[in-house]
Amino acid sequence: MMHVYKRLIHCGTVVLWRLGAILSILAFTACAFQKDQYAGSVNGVKIPKQEFINSLRGHFASFQLEKERVPDENEKVEINRKTWRDITIHVILMKYFHDFQIQVSQQEVVDTLLNNVPLYIKNAPVFQTNGSFNKGLYSQSILNNTPQDMTFLKNHYFKYYVPLAKLKAELRASKFIRQSEVKELTNLMNSAADIDWIFFKADKQQVKVSQAETEAWYQSHLSDFEINPYASFGYLAFPVAGSEADRAKAKTRIDSVYNDIKNGIPFEKIAEACSMSSTAANGGSTGFVQASSLPPTVQNAINPLNKGEYTKPILLKDMWAIYQLVDKTKAYVKLNEIVIRVVPDSDTIEKAKLDVIDIRDLGLQLGLNKAATETSHQYRKSGVVTKQDNWYPDPEICAYLIDRAYTLKSPAILEPVYSKQLSTWILAEVIDVQPYKHKPLLSVNDSITILLEKNKRETYALTYAQNWIAQNRQQPLIAAKAQQLDIVSTSGLKITDRIGQTEVNTYFTDILRDYNTKKQPKPLSINGQVMLPIVSKVTPVTPAALNEIQVRDYYFEHVNPGWFDQWLENEIAKARKEIWFKYP
Repeated sequence: MMHVYKRLIHCGTVVLWRLGAILSILAFTACAFQKDQYAGSVNGVKIPKQEFINSLRGHFASFQLEKERVPDENEKVEINRKTWRDITIHVILMKYFHDFQIQVSQQEVVDTLLNNVPLYIKNAPVFQTNGSFNKGLYSQSILNNTPQDMTFLKNHYFKYYVPLAKLKAELRASKFIRQSEVKELTNLMNSAADIDWIFFKADKQQVKVSQAETEAWYQSHLSDFEINPYASFGYLAFPVAGSEADRAKAKTRIDSVYNDIKNGIPFEKIAEACSMSSTAANGGSTGFVQASSLPPTVQNAINPLNKGEYTKPILLKDMWAIYQLVDKTKAYVKLNEIVIRVVPDSDTIEKAKLDVIDIRDLGLQLGLNKAATETSHQYRKSGVVTKQDNWYPDPEICAYLIDRAYTLKSPAILEPVYSKQLSTWILAEVIDVQPYKHKPLLSVNDSITILLEKNKRETYALTYAQNWIAQNRQQPLIAAKAQQLDIVSTSGLKITDRIGQTEVNTYFTDILRDYNTKKQPKPLSINGQVMLPIVSKVTPVTPAALNEIQVRDYYFEHVNPGWFDQWLENEIAKARKEIWFKYP
């Protein structure tokens, strides 16, 4: 599951995911400096060449995962630039984490993740039950790393997400806003104003949106229409039994493996090279399993073993196996295993396929589920799955079926496909499929056109209001009444108030600042309405309702919401970089 969470975080927080790939870069060394061992340096921090290459590979993998193709030469240059940019960001953040002595506990990470579930996690198929987010399953995984291993996500929050939130709080308290700005904002925010609002109805503007404009807007906002391709399958499995000759081959092979073990070749090495189990990649390790869940013949064979000892070859249903005892408790055992399956030959496989084709033909008439019932086979469902999900024990089958499903536009029963790993024919039907990465233009065309018409009306209404106030600045209310424009009068309006359903806090200080400096009032577009604020009186609120902390929060949320990105870009621009490893 690790790669699933890497992808999720990549979709939700791109820079932090990439930073996670280079955690080990910031390393100070007491060894003699040798330039050929390093890719470069950032602000005096030397970047080991191998760590840079690993990070670069991570960016390549990210590109291919997102684009499903290899980058061209220009894109390789851009990937290299992004790698150095992310390394620079990492070095900068690590310095400020150190300077502000920012520390994070594992409990803070758990509390943050439990109280603020990331949206990409809520939408992840592994945490969906009957189409809804399963909070209990998620909480259990956060607390216990089961049934889903959340180590990667918790490390991401521990190394970056929570420290970054703390850094932002420290920076907000110490930088970016002068005391004179705090004083001015405090006065404005602790004021009450009499304001008349003149409305210019945007819906009366006649506009037209061409299909070319709609298509251009769609192409420039594709990220707004991103969707995750998915499919769901129903399937039957038909294991193919080997012939006597196939069984004899498997017996010969397991005997050879057993002799290698007796001759002192490490069990794990043989498992990696020869075992036909999914545990081969881990040296044959099964991890701890409940002893009572093992077949009786296996239990009887491992009971007398001491740690490190191994069984003789054991014949199971369709395979031979050898087990090595690694550790055990009262109820659990930890084993290494080597599995040699009985592999059917091509004639046996093709003969079995004929029966599967007959059931497919019946499925085309009755439906696969009913055909399974008629022929006494078990019909299973995959649930909603994506290209990253291994929902069947053979990952190659998962990849083949999802790719095949994405070529379809409607449900269908597929041709049988054979799993060499499991010696099994799979007969699958596509129950549902959504192969697109973005919603098709046809499905969103009307909504985009409506949006563009609305935006055009608001733009025309704003332009009209700007011209109108320029011509009627001396007596705007008299002119508005003469032209029968709608006017809403508010008395003693404060920053915490509303006009109907509209909050004024985002615009309040700008409106009062223009009044105090005798500037021409500016029309505003708020929730689809174009309105012109005419201030007639401003009085201080006593005692002051908002303190300096609230004023600072307002500044960062409303006056300068992009303050952190601006600060970070400035730090990146100031960074001293030397690049010694040239790529491409």
